[in-house]
Amino acid sequence: MIDFHCHILPGLDDGARSFDESLEMASIAQSDGIKEIVCTPHIKKRYATPTLKAIAEAVQELQSLLQSKRIDIRLHSAAEVALERNLADLVDCGEIPTIGGAERFILLELPWERIPRYTSTVISELISSGVTPIIAHLERYYQVIVDPALAWEFVEAGALVQVNSGSITGMFGYDAQVTARILVSHGLVHVIGSDAHSSGRRSPKMSAARDLVKDMVGEEQADKMFRLNASEILAGRLPKKEAPRAYKDSKPGSWRRGLLGKLVFYLSRQLRGLR
Repeated sequence: MIDFHCHILPGLDDGARSFDESLEMASIAQSDGIKEIVCTPHIKKRYATPTLKAIAEAVQELQSLLQSKRIDIRLHSAAEVALERNLADLVDCGEIPTIGGAERFILLELPWERIPRYTSTVISELISSGVTPIIAHLERYYQVIVDPALAWEFVEAGALVQVNSGSITGMFGYDAQVTARILVSHGLVHVIGSDAHSSGRRSPKMSAARDLVKDMVGEEQADKMFRLNASEILAGRLPKKEAPRAYKDSKPGSWRRGLLGKLVFYLSRQLRGLR
């Protein structure tokens, strides 16, 4: 498996606190069957702003430590980039790390509070610049939980979708789990990541989620989401996107669209964000 979203680099954001914890995370990942990890520290104004050089140096140092400890995991340099209106310009200026070669990708995080109207415009601008956005943990945003059809709009605009393994297994609560399974079963998920932040509760584990996805959509599709598509992206190739299946809203509880639903969402997010 390839973990496409992991905060394993120490001291760059709210992920691993030290190289010792990074090694613990890598050991957990190896035991779970993960062979490669895409290192994705946050790049977000007023929160975490590691430079490309700092990310590359941390990846290099951690890779050397893994080899010395005989932990057979290959690391890849990347970032989880927060949405900005001028993001395409920042990418063009070389301020944002991209994934791949001739075909470039970025892991894009949307605002939790509300997805801006200009999101589709930014996606279009990135694609016009030769960069394909991969939307991080799409199943965990409130607006997508309320209306999963938003995922269709992003994919039709040219974006790819990453879902957290913990959402599939229920780690992030019922709503995120239901939404993740809707996206998986309707062909809207392209890569999976652990979104691990520690060696504790949010550690890099994906095998349980893979088993569930295999039961849902079969071995071939599970292999695409957990390995093959990520491998294509890392090689600088756009993975083949299958036409998503039609979706009819069958999620119970219209109360989730109101104030109570928002309150439950934010409280749940705080409680389930533990390390």
